[in-house]
Amino acid sequence: MINKWVRSLSLVLVASFLRFLSPLLGSLFFISFFGCGRVDTPKVADPFANLTGKSLGFDIDPPYFEKDVFGRETGLDSAVPGACGAVLLQWAFAHDSVSSDYNISYVIYQTLSPGSENFSTPAYQVPASNTNHPQYLVKNLSPNTTYSFVVRARDEAGNLSVIDPAHLVEQSVTTQGTRDKGAGPNLYCPGGYAGDAVTLTGFLGSATTASFTGSLSLVPVPVTSISPSEVRAVIPSNIQSGAIQVSPGIAATSDRFLFFPSPQNISKDASGSTHPAIAVSGANVAMVWTDSYSGTFSGKGRILFSRSTDGGQTFSFSPRVISDMNRSSGFPSIAYGAGGNIYVIWDDIESAINNTDIYFSQSNDNGGTFSAPVNLSDNAGNSFSPKIAVSGSAVSVVWQDDSVLPGYGLTSVWGTTLNDVYAVGTGGNIYHSADQGNNWLKEFSQPTVSLNAIWGTTYIPSGTTVSKKVIYAAGAGGTILSYDGLGWSTTTVGSAALNGLWGSGFNDVYAVGAGGVILHSKDGITWTSQISPTAFALTAVWGSTANDVYAVGAGGTILHYDGLGWSSTSQTSGTTINLNAIWGSSSTDIYVAGDNGVILNSAGTGSWTPQPSGVTSGLNAIWGTTYIAPGTTVSTKLIYAGGANGKIIKKVDTSPWDATSVAVGGHFTIRALWGMILADSTRLVTNIYGVEGDGPVLQWTGANWRPFLMEPPQGEIFFRQSVNSGTSFSPPVLLSSAFVAGHQAATPDLVYSGGNLTVTWAETQSGIHLRQSSDGIIFSLPVFPLPSSSSVYPKLTQQGGNTVYLVWQDTSPLFSQIRMVQFPSMGLSTFPVSQLLTSSSGGAAEPAITVLGQNIVVVWADQSQRKNDNNIVQNEIFLISSPNGGSSFTPPVNFSSPFPDSSDRPMLVNDGFRIDMVWQQMTPPVGLLPLNNEIFFSQF
Repeated sequence: MINKWVRSLSLVLVASFLRFLSPLLGSLFFISFFGCGRVDTPKVADPFANLTGKSLGFDIDPPYFEKDVFGRETGLDSAVPGACGAVLLQWAFAHDSVSSDYNISYVIYQTLSPGSENFSTPAYQVPASNTNHPQYLVKNLSPNTTYSFVVRARDEAGNLSVIDPAHLVEQSVTTQGTRDKGAGPNLYCPGGYAGDAVTLTGFLGSATTASFTGSLSLVPVPVTSISPSEVRAVIPSNIQSGAIQVSPGIAATSDRFLFFPSPQNISKDASGSTHPAIAVSGANVAMVWTDSYSGTFSGKGRILFSRSTDGGQTFSFSPRVISDMNRSSGFPSIAYGAGGNIYVIWDDIESAINNTDIYFSQSNDNGGTFSAPVNLSDNAGNSFSPKIAVSGSAVSVVWQDDSVLPGYGLTSVWGTTLNDVYAVGTGGNIYHSADQGNNWLKEFSQPTVSLNAIWGTTYIPSGTTVSKKVIYAAGAGGTILSYDGLGWSTTTVGSAALNGLWGSGFNDVYAVGAGGVILHSKDGITWTSQISPTAFALTAVWGSTANDVYAVGAGGTILHYDGLGWSSTSQTSGTTINLNAIWGSSSTDIYVAGDNGVILNSAGTGSWTPQPSGVTSGLNAIWGTTYIAPGTTVSTKLIYAGGANGKIIKKVDTSPWDATSVAVGGHFTIRALWGMILADSTRLVTNIYGVEGDGPVLQWTGANWRPFLMEPPQGEIFFRQSVNSGTSFSPPVLLSSAFVAGHQAATPDLVYSGGNLTVTWAETQSGIHLRQSSDGIIFSLPVFPLPSSSSVYPKLTQQGGNTVYLVWQDTSPLFSQIRMVQFPSMGLSTFPVSQLLTSSSGGAAEPAITVLGQNIVVVWADQSQRKNDNNIVQNEIFLISSPNGGSSFTPPVNFSSPFPDSSDRPMLVNDGFRIDMVWQQMTPPVGLLPLNNEIFFSQF
């Protein structure tokens, strides 16, 4: 580049010098200068000049293309025919001595006769661009016609590249013919070709005329009768697209051309409307969307519903609210079922605990009324991005959920103070919180060992005044971890899994486990086995003093240690149910929790009395404390027990067990409980922790349970199914396994095809996943196209009951594209080879797809071709279609270009005859309506 500028500067100096000498030397000097070795290189500044034009300015060198093996300059590399009279021209960059490659523009010449281009008048101009491969899409050429093209480069000074008529770099191509004739939707070419003959079939009676009903006004067209059930019309040249309909309309069929009529604003209100979803059944079209409304419930989102019963011609402009007005809702999905049933699903924020769940509602009267919303996810994690599909009486839903945390399920919790709490889990991790559970730090990790219990204590070593903390954790394979204030160390004692820990002090600690194993340590380093009177697995240990220790386990086992040895005969549990946890307030008030909701109480006599718990599910944890409430002198005893199905129950003093006041909704299982209640003269501070196998720590503060996550959630895909039209649902099933490789599963979708179900989702590092099921119970193994790390937003549709279509956004650091695959509705064993639908340098995002016969239509929100209006960047919606099952596609058409503002989140459905489309669009202020997003609808 430096050499180029030096050369250019030299030319300027030479030219200046020549101007100074010109009066002295006359014109002869100039003739000699231009003839010096440059006769064969014409200089053209005007892009429309012919070969004899002269260059302006001081850059007199024309741009040039690379030379071929014969030493001739190249130019146009290829001309490829596309649909709708389009031809794609591509060529390599030209170069110049001054202008950079990216500042060179191009002109294109076109002719119907090879070699007869008029180089004084180019047909097209292509501005300079930094694309990787210069190209130009010629549109609207005549069908089945041969065209020839030549491309020339133009530098910034206006010089055109040299053309050698003897070796003309020209490409000739024949455009595709007109579309296939015949009735039915024509999505091959928007508007077809003027003059194209259209054959309409069906019971047409005595029809003699036709009209294009998709036009701004009806355009009458004469028809020629071919038979009693067939007529032919010719597409007039004064319309671009529409649906041709014979008249009179006696059960007549029509031939639809892809056209973009004026859309309807369905939401049409002063609040923002986003995330639309659409379903269709015959003449019924139903839509839902998220509405961010103001007023009494300002700041909350709600789900609005609107419907059409005349095929989308008119909609109810008083949309119905179907979500709970007291909550914040969003991201709905909708499906039609048999008999006009409508099913809607969305995510809803539980504001009390800042948690998002999936809610479901249905209408059995085509949207006249909706049932009260039902919580389908109901867990401590966040659940979002739900989708729904229906086949007969089967209603299936999927969603993304972060309640499953990778690599561990928490099993035990313990602490010294409110700001010093530890939790362990099956992933071998030890977590610590120093701020009442708000943040958790992983202090230790031994992933190959599952940890089942944690316990510790504080003491003041002899000869010091500083308190010291010791902690023990135990788990699989006889593993015992100990913390001495400086770090964690590992000891292995035997091979039995250890399930429970407790000690009366730092020098008196017990561990119990499988096979009745009982270990004891006096220093936390050396552990010795004690004689156990049972071979049943022991699950928990607790004592009131060093000589009053209990262990409980399988088969109703209760053991007691009196300082001399362990005994089972001194305890009468009265049950063979597995016992899982033990806690006592004193040596004369001890509680044991077990399977089937069993709770036993003993006064320390060896006799155990069952207490009604109010639950029948298994109880795995029990813990309690005593405190004196502010303003009183009376001690209160409070006990909690927790177990399966998110059950946490409590007991206050001598009152019966309460199974309702502190229950936690969810499908997880409480594994352990621990907490503290501190009271002074004015207030009561409560922090009780429950841990559950799915990951979160639950904290009870006296008002509600709050979930805390020790690590960022990975995201998994959950599935539920109803086989009775939404009356009840099966328990959630985990379909993904992102935690296996540390991935994240997101944005699921599902579709029924011929009664078979296909579910898809995107997973980081492994791309789009697919699973199939014939009954919604047994699913095939996931298939995915490794390696892939950049695939998101998969969308499914089906055709004919045996073929499934999938599109998704495939991204990279530089651009994003839309890809598509098609595959059978069952028996998929490997991921299909994908088809690229969009440009390799595009910005396509969030696609949608529908299939009507052999016609495939795909839309997306495009970010690379968006417009900039008053410095506000706005997305456009683009559409492509295929008339032949995906063998070829039309060039992308800007669907939203007639609309003034940003368009996003398109969705497509069809009823077998027409295609319906819904999207969100930013609209300018109109009257009292402000600038905001609205929901728009169109059909073709």
